[in-house]
Amino acid sequence: MRIIGCDLHARQQTLAMLETTTGEVVNLTLMHEGNEVREFYTQLPHPVLVGIEATGTMHWFLKLLEELEIECQVGDATKIRAAEPRKQKHDQRDAELILKLLVEKCFPAIWMPNKELLDPRALLLHRHQWVRLRTRAGPHGRRGSPSSARWREATAS
Repeated sequence: MRIIGCDLHARQQTLAMLETTTGEVVNLTLMHEGNEVREFYTQLPHPVLVGIEATGTMHWFLKLLEELEIECQVGDATKIRAAEPRKQKHDQRDAELILKLLVEKCFPAIWMPNKELLDPRALLLHRHQWVRLRTRAGPHGRRGSPSSARWREATAS
């Protein structure tokens, strides 16, 4: 089995990869240009476990790993950062820390919705935004509120 700690960025990812049968650790950096990332993960023998920090640019990577049937765990970035005593950030050190947490089974994984839940969740959040907007306007909207001039004219007679 291969366990990979991945420090994911918009243009590149830094990896610390452990082969559990031999104990060999490999460090490398993949650029997100062309099919380099897809080709690297395609050639890996299964089973593979990848750990990454939760970031805004991770969704394309999660989709890729799901297509390739590679297990991926997404970790809470603040808890991962708290596990490192040194406050100086360094891509390779971050990848090695994620690998260490995965190996020691201390990785602070967060729940991520699967592919089937993403669309219903997006619709539910969209509907919730509309409900909040409607309730802010009041029961009658702007024209029927007690502070409007029409309300005062209607109740004066």
